[in-house]
Amino acid sequence: MIPKAFVRIGKLFVVAILACYLALIFVTKVENVAPRHHVTRDNFDVQKWLKSLENETLRHELIEDKKNSWSLGRIFVHNDQKLLLPMFNLILGGPSYHHMSFIATVVYAIYHRRAIVMIPFPNFYYKITGEERFWWNFNETFDVPTLQKIVPMITPEEFAKQCRGRVKYVLSEPQLVRQGNYQKDYELAREQWERKLDITIPDLPRAPTSPQEIIEHYDAADNERCVCMYKPKEFVNLFTDKIASRETYDNITHVVSKHIKVASYITDIANEVIDYIRDYGPFLAIQWTTADRPMESVITVIDKIMKRHNLTCAYIGHPEHLTESADIALRRLAHRVFTYRNAVAMVGLTDSVFAKERYLWSLIEQEISISKFSRTQDYNLIPQ
Repeated sequence: MIPKAFVRIGKLFVVAILACYLALIFVTKVENVAPRHHVTRDNFDVQKWLKSLENETLRHELIEDKKNSWSLGRIFVHNDQKLLLPMFNLILGGPSYHHMSFIATVVYAIYHRRAIVMIPFPNFYYKITGEERFWWNFNETFDVPTLQKIVPMITPEEFAKQCRGRVKYVLSEPQLVRQGNYQKDYELAREQWERKLDITIPDLPRAPTSPQEIIEHYDAADNERCVCMYKPKEFVNLFTDKIASRETYDNITHVVSKHIKVASYITDIANEVIDYIRDYGPFLAIQWTTADRPMESVITVIDKIMKRHNLTCAYIGHPEHLTESADIALRRLAHRVFTYRNAVAMVGLTDSVFAKERYLWSLIEQEISISKFSRTQDYNLIPQ
């Protein structure tokens, strides 16, 4: 007969093996139910994200609405995709500021694997009652197919449908102290977004009282499907210092910069202007986007750069409300100077409705000042 001691040992051995087996099954199940799109702050890989857009089964949906010009072709969105609605401060800046804010939105959406709403872009707010158009549809500003290669996108109509007409959570500027008319500016932006997109956006969240609360507010957005991000550009420092890292931010923005392209008609007009000016030789291009810097200092900087590089002509984009004074100041330069007024005539749009659309020309001047100079002997300058 087998001694009882050995029987007890045998039973304990069997129990131990069974316990290990059950523990293995439990761990496997826990791993398998992890969120498909979960991203920790240490493991984000841009290339894997891009690959996932190519390999995962996507829902193809064609959205058409001729009345609002939202017909943008194939829209790629997961059935359970989390969604992000960018919302800008209308008082703080114009088209250039809104575009920088949108780039910050794309970085956030890629890192957190959200689809972006193809919002219309606002003109300068003081033009909301003027003769120019205030809202410009997304596909009139950006090249949608190129941007869709790195981030899923969704129309405002589909966003309202998926979210049942209501945003559930607002990510507001991550500051402990809100300066100036923060509440008033938020209400203004919310009113315009709600009216244009036919959705409901929550009240402004209360200001955080500690750095830890800022992080908690940021993290809480992961629990909601339909999120609005107010003043996205203001999240860059938080993202690089606390959420991810400067390296991750730079890696994502490097990819984004290659896929943020303006609509082709804007590029075509900018190329016409560039070709016209280049007949006079290499030239300086500057988009002077702010009136905060004294005009005398701007003119002095332009003159020094042109003399240093032996340039004989320049294209100067400047704030619209300074047109007359800028024209007077620019005549002091001993060089051939082209401005918006010349550009309109160069491309034969003097009598066109586009001649007065400064939103459009802001985009064109960005292209003239940035996009086309990497392969030429021309120079560009954008005062910050």
